[in-house]
Amino acid sequence: MRNKSEQNLIPMNKQPPKVQRELSRKGGRNSGKSRSEKCAMADVLRMMIEQPIPANQRNAVQALKKLGISSADATKELFVFDELTSVVDRNVAKIGSLAMQKAIRQSDNKKQFIAVTCHFDVIEWLQPDWIFSTNDMTFSLSSKKPNITLSIYEIQTAQDKRKYWKMFSKYHYLSDSFNIAAKVFICFANDNLCGFCAALPSPLPKIKNVYREHRTVVLPDFQDVGIGHKFSNWVAEYFIKHGKRYISTTSNPALIHARCKDAKWVMKEMPKRKSKPSKSSVFN
Repeated sequence: MRNKSEQNLIPMNKQPPKVQRELSRKGGRNSGKSRSEKCAMADVLRMMIEQPIPANQRNAVQALKKLGISSADATKELFVFDELTSVVDRNVAKIGSLAMQKAIRQSDNKKQFIAVTCHFDVIEWLQPDWIFSTNDMTFSLSSKKPNITLSIYEIQTAQDKRKYWKMFSKYHYLSDSFNIAAKVFICFANDNLCGFCAALPSPLPKIKNVYREHRTVVLPDFQDVGIGHKFSNWVAEYFIKHGKRYISTTSNPALIHARCKDAKWVMKEMPKRKSKPSKSSVFN
């Protein structure tokens, strides 16, 4: 049983590929679907939790209601999901399936989850222990491992920086403001635009060559599979290789948790308890 996907980082190229559609969901073949439908797979992974629900997971309750699932159903030991991924586009289906299976395997209550679907493209992303195909009435074990290839590009012009930030700004947890002086990087997952990261020069009294993480956003459709941490680490390593220090302060629980387990990050300030949890850390 595997619970991790391969995430290969491609060296930064000079020019990113053209983005075919605006991320505001105004166009494209799936524009008729509601936002709740398109993000259903990204949200439903949080439904395998018991009360009380942590503050950062309360959106799961709304997601369950939209999917017609009660919170009582979500606490059952055996959970069967019919028509899995039938209401989302295929890219969301794959990333969401990976996020869902990771959440189930990492949960403390060890729930049993059965996915019923007619879509073969999500099998490797779900990483099921077994597969029963009604096409030929065969039973088999899952072995193929999914692959996520991350491609990262630096954005040079102020016009392009504003263009990409406009696509991501509404998904930032804190603010939609942005300092145009920042160095900007964008990330693609399997050729799909998924992440934005910006860093600002922030010299300290005793250390001059310091950059601070300014804005990092991963689109909802690509969250909960470790892309944000991989992307942030790549940007940090970029500055380290250029003789800079790199500092980051975040209130994102998943990013805090990932960095606490990553030896490359050193915590300088403990998470706050009375307000939003935050953590200042330095990348070595």
